[in-house]
Order: sequence, then structure tokens, then C-alpha cells
Amino acid sequence: MQLATAAFFAVLQMMGPLAAPTEPPPPAPTLTATEASAPAAADPKLDAVVDAVQKTYEGTKDFKGSFKQKFTYTMLRRSQESKGTVTFEKPGRMRWDYLVPDQKSFIVDGKALWLVQPKDKVAFVNACFQQDGLTASVAFLWGDGKLRDEFNISWFDGQFGEKTDRHLLLLPKKSNTVFARLILVIDPVTSRVKQSVVVDPAGNVNQFIFSDLKFNKGVEQKTFTYKPTAGINAARMPGSCSDPVPGIK
Repeated sequence: MQLATAAFFAVLQMMGPLAAPTEPPPPAPTLTATEASAPAAADPKLDAVVDAVQKTYEGTKDFKGSFKQKFTYTMLRRSQESKGTVTFEKPGRMRWDYLVPDQKSFIVDGKALWLVQPKDKVAFVNACFQQDGLTASVAFLWGDGKLRDEFNISWFDGQFGEKTDRHLLLLPKKSNTVFARLILVIDPVTSRVKQSVVVDPAGNVNQFIFSDLKFNKGVEQKTFTYKPTAGINAARMPGSCSDPVPGIK
């Protein structure tokens, strides 16, 4: 989608800035809305929007484009902005290349997740990414999951996109320590996600704004492969599995 995506949604949370913020953020929309854990009352219009989003991504084989990320530390009232490109492909492959302010990449080849930081000459791998609990929250992007199975969904009363956009509030049915809620900004014409906003349990806001997206154009498979090169110190992510990975003990 666009995404990007918590793993997606929560993976998005994993993609928070790796450096301390330096700039104060603009005022963020108040994250109120109907946030009870119980499902919302029947709403035919809401159901139609959710069904359209689900159908759209079930019919999406791949997409790529640009993103802008705004990560706001609520308690510190500071934020950091990043920019880059994103590519998704079914089943279960994605790549996020950060270009500004620092270069880094998140690469998922269908099983392993790589975090590559060329400037620091390091790379970290989770060889069993598809086995962890984050995947359920992003499965619908690859047509493998149902939004209603994973989230209680209602309208979001705030505004991140245009007034004509549809704003959905998604609350995870299963509690987790990564994200508390997800807001999706939906294009009313295409039913595609224009923005995804992840709010973690501490109230920090991770906003992704997507642009120049192209769908079902095909992706080169080397996009989702990574092998540490000379001069890169590669290691496993703490707590990840011990499955074999070329170049990693």
C-alpha cells in the first residue's frame, strides 16, 4: 500500500527514526474518535469502504512509489521527517529505501527481514520474519488476510488527508506492545491507501504519506534480495531465530 504499512503496520512502527529528533512538530490531529474496543454499530457506508479497500489489495500484485515519513514523539513534542521509496510484491516481499536524512533499507524477501545501514557499515537480519506475530497485521496488503479479522474498524473523526478522503480507525483485536491504533487515509475514488498513521502505546505517531504510486507493473526479483558485501558487518537481530543465512554465523 502505501502504506507502508505498524509490523506493516507494525513494521512501520519498527521503522521509526534511529536518531533523536531535533525539530518540533506541527500540531497533530487529536487522536480521539470512537476508540472503544468493541466493534462499531452496523454502518453500510463504512462497510462499503472497508470492502472496497480489501478488494483493491486482493487484486494488487505489486506496487512501488515514494513516501514521506513523519515520526512524532508525543511526550517530547518533537518530530523527525524522512523520505524514500517503497516497493511491495506478493507474496510477502517488500523494500523500504530511506534516502533522507540518512540512507538505510528494510528488505523482506518473503521470509527474512534485513535492516541495512550503509553509512555505519552494518546489516542486521531476522531470518524468520514471517514467523513472528507482526505479519498478521500486514497480511491484507498481500491479499492473504482480512481487515475485519484483525481489527475493529470505525470512522476516524480527525483529519490527516483531504476533507474528501475516507479516514478509518483500526484497533487491533489482539493486544500487542508495538501499536495501539492505526489510521488509514483512503482515496474515495481508487480505494487505495494514501496515508497510514501508526500510534504506539506511548502515543507516538508514525505517519506515512505515499505518492507517485504505480501498481501491477512488475518488479525485478533482485529488488528483494540482499547479501552482505565486503566491509559490511552483518549480524542477527536480537531475539531472532537461528535459521541459516548466507554470510551469517
